[in-house]
Amino acid sequence: QMANVEDEEDDFLEELFVAYCKDTGSSSNKDAKKRLRDLMQLFCSETMFKVRCSGLGLHSSVVLSKGLREGNVMCLDLYGNILRDGGMLSIIQLIRMSSTLTSLNVGSNDIASEGGVALAQELRFNTTLVSLELGTEKGGPHPNNFNSMVGVAFAQALCVNCTLLSLGLSRNSLCIDSHDAAVELGDMLGKNKVLRSLRLASNNLGTLGGVGVLKGLLYNQSLSVLDLSCNNLGPEVGAISSQLLHKNATLRVLNLSFNPLGTSGVSAISDALAKSR
Repeated sequence: QMANVEDEEDDFLEELFVAYCKDTGSSSNKDAKKRLRDLMQLFCSETMFKVRCSGLGLHSSVVLSKGLREGNVMCLDLYGNILRDGGMLSIIQLIRMSSTLTSLNVGSNDIASEGGVALAQELRFNTTLVSLELGTEKGGPHPNNFNSMVGVAFAQALCVNCTLLSLGLSRNSLCIDSHDAAVELGDMLGKNKVLRSLRLASNNLGTLGGVGVLKGLLYNQSLSVLDLSCNNLGPEVGAISSQLLHKNATLRVLNLSFNPLGTSGVSAISDALAKSR
């Protein structure tokens, strides 16, 4: 039985290596295969598959989707690869078939609106994922290129999803074309009762979008972390933040750094904090 398991692992590695070579255009030599094996031995286990910034693309995602769906993988971290929309669609098949996957990181994978909307729609029916990261770290490679349509799709999905606890959408251009995503996300926060962390840094929210998100929080009793940093939020956001600090007893972290809140916005928040002590 042990030999059969080892044979299956070798077959999986071989398939993944061939796919990796297709994705990266690299030669299939022993040294390259050893590097991939060493990487997997270092960062992967029975319950976790973590291969970051390695050039995995469409071909690799197909192999991963087929190879991992029957296993016990709970965490899949593919940050910084180049899945794009086609690869994301393959990973969605894995999400749909796996009964164990609870954490997924596909941030910084050059995924566009098609892949983003498809993933959001999958969340409507998913009951296993508790953590989903689609954001890009500052200066990260291959940022996902979303738009307001993707943000709206996630907002609508989270109005019915009762499992996801953490969602990262930083640096995804959610409001590059309109503020619809921010308004819908705010509406979602007024209805969702399970989400604990929402990261929306650097999404061109603007003051209108920031106010829209925070208005939803006035009626939310579950979110504890909200990141709205680097979104060009004006003084009006400071004013509604002060209302939020008076009314919301659940929020523990509100990141408004690198926003032009102005003296009036900062003063409103300071006064609210002083009164809440």
